[in-house]
Amino acid sequence: VNFAGQPGGSGENGGRAGAAGRRRAVSEGKPSAWGVDLHPVLQWKFDFERAVKDGWTDFFIKVSEGPYRDGSVLPLPKLREFVHRAEAAGGRIGFYAYLVESFAAEGKSGRANAEHFLQRVDSVGGPEGRLIIADFEEYPSTKFKFLSPTNGNLEAFSEFVKDRLGRNHPYMIYSTHGYWTGGKPSGPVERYGTKLTWVAQLAKDEFVPHPRAYYHKMEHWGWHDSVWGGVVPIYWQFTWKGHVGGHNVDCDACRLSRKEHKEFWDRAA
Repeated sequence: VNFAGQPGGSGENGGRAGAAGRRRAVSEGKPSAWGVDLHPVLQWKFDFERAVKDGWTDFFIKVSEGPYRDGSVLPLPKLREFVHRAEAAGGRIGFYAYLVESFAAEGKSGRANAEHFLQRVDSVGGPEGRLIIADFEEYPSTKFKFLSPTNGNLEAFSEFVKDRLGRNHPYMIYSTHGYWTGGKPSGPVERYGTKLTWVAQLAKDEFVPHPRAYYHKMEHWGWHDSVWGGVVPIYWQFTWKGHVGGHNVDCDACRLSRKEHKEFWDRAA
């Protein structure tokens, strides 16, 4: 299966390729899977069993952020228990590293982020059977914008992590069109050792009580409107306030067919 997706849309690629991509991606109208991304402290009380029962099966869990300039890292107590609860409920697990610019040297920052991330991954059972993700976005605090990761950081992180994972293990990058193409553009996603992307394309900052119904109001928009890195994303984060598992959380749709989705996660094993 070619998990690279099809280039197109009204963003970087446009034109006939976008229309062809829309015709082939029949699962966009009926996603093969629904997921949420979770912070194990802020969403500690997330009800995984309820979420799985309601059809939300792909759980992307933040496992690292840092090191910062002073050498400290984001503490995530009870991470192991949080992951165990997700798996016990029958969910598929993805682990993501929130990249920060730890040092003036980009490559040193990427390696430091990767080493810390892999230590955390090992502490909760290792990467086998789990999807591995780099979260590459602007740091949210205005006071600490200098922590926003650079292309060199992502490149070094990807190289180090991919070397650990091996060639076939799926490795995905999360970003936004604005961050990927702004400033010093990040270019083709293949530069970072993958063709798998996860896009944040959010319509409104509003509470969404029924996120799947909300998704169907937009369907194709987030897949093709602002493609970055040269590929259509595998996952689309379409709201950050969808009510799932008793919490308002980031919600995601998967554009793969059911067969492709299964094969995609089987590769992680």
